[in-house]
Amino acid sequence: MPTTTGKKIAIVTGSALGLGYELASQLIANGWLVAGVDFNAERQAELTAQWPDDSYRAFVGDITDEAFVKESVADIATLGHIDLLINNAGQPSFKVPTAYEAADVDKCLKGLKGMILWTVETLKACGEQNVKIAQIMSTAATRGNANESVYCATKAAVKALSDGLRIDLVDTPLRVTNIK
Repeated sequence: MPTTTGKKIAIVTGSALGLGYELASQLIANGWLVAGVDFNAERQAELTAQWPDDSYRAFVGDITDEAFVKESVADIATLGHIDLLINNAGQPSFKVPTAYEAADVDKCLKGLKGMILWTVETLKACGEQNVKIAQIMSTAATRGNANESVYCATKAAVKALSDGLRIDLVDTPLRVTNIK
């Protein structure tokens, strides 16, 4: 089903800055409509002004707020078929092991929780239709790094999530890829 703009649709979480911004920029340059998700309202307003409405739609909120995720994916699905989900949002915490506190753990787990919620809702919205899911996992998923033990643990969980999803979806046109 074509989009209302005739473009392929990609959801990019963490789209306001860094890798998420670069991914959104590349997709837009290649003719995609990007549904950009980020908590930074000021930056989302800048991106909305930077790119035309038929290239970028801003969604401002917390990637772990289930109601926000459900509402956003439903809104995006009204534009047409979601072709790609890039789960990029997350915040690391780099500290020596004795300096970690519960807030640091929560910060790292937030990205993992967001990936799960966005993946589930996107799969629901797409049903058995072709969709690609790209999980940004970092090399931290495959090896331990100094002062990154909690971050490495959550990124290893992203790898396990994706491995399990690939098994679950093997007989469908849905695809899951990890990006380091």
